[in-house]
Amino acid sequence: MSLPPLWRIEIDGRPAEAEDLAHTALVNHGHFTSMQVRGGSVRGLALHLERLDTANRELFGVPVDRDRVRAHLRHALDGIPDATVRAQVFMAGDRPRILVAVRPPQPAPEAPQRLRSVTYGRPFAHIKHTGTFAQLHHKAEAERAGFDDALFVDSAGMVSETTIANIALHVGDTVVWPDAPVLEGITMQLLNRALAANGTPAERRRIHLTDLASGDTVFLTNSTGITPVARVNGTPIPARPDILKEMRTLYESTPWDPI
Repeated sequence: MSLPPLWRIEIDGRPAEAEDLAHTALVNHGHFTSMQVRGGSVRGLALHLERLDTANRELFGVPVDRDRVRAHLRHALDGIPDATVRAQVFMAGDRPRILVAVRPPQPAPEAPQRLRSVTYGRPFAHIKHTGTFAQLHHKAEAERAGFDDALFVDSAGMVSETTIANIALHVGDTVVWPDAPVLEGITMQLLNRALAANGTPAERRRIHLTDLASGDTVFLTNSTGITPVARVNGTPIPARPDILKEMRTLYESTPWDPI
């Protein structure tokens, strides 16, 4: 799986050198958040900062200074108004270290996504942690088989998430998210807020693979936005343009927060 070009990577506000990166290369114990930056702003900035702080308290027992994170983000983005940014936290010594990687901006995929189901569940699913070997492997295997991504299910066929996105089923007037161990993505949280403000019902419910074809639309959410699902395994999945337009419009009503 190829990665887009890297523009800049800094640790604690200075260019990363080999010695700085040794810990992250050799000790795969940390957490991160990913965001799309436009004009120096990001949607859901407070949620990104809360994610980092909450995960750090759970993993390492200490908070993350949110103002420090913002300062490092601004420094790494100096002169770059639009970007994909990953803010990663790891412990080396007695305090959290903050790595910021800046890549070109990434839009949501234009084509509806084809998913291949895989029996797997991410460990510590509620944390966006750096232990991503299985996710990358399952995604690569799905791509080699002609799909865009893998869809994780349990041994009973109950849906949770994809390797990089939350999944939702639109049924009637309700948005249904899987009632399963998942990472509650920032886009998922922001869309839920917009749905509530709009009076659109949203709930969590156990979703079986066979349920996906019976809804009006299935879509994915992650930092790039909202993308429809075209099929799961060999089963075509319906996609109503009006519903997708409504979901995108609601999400895009979320204001951008200056970093």
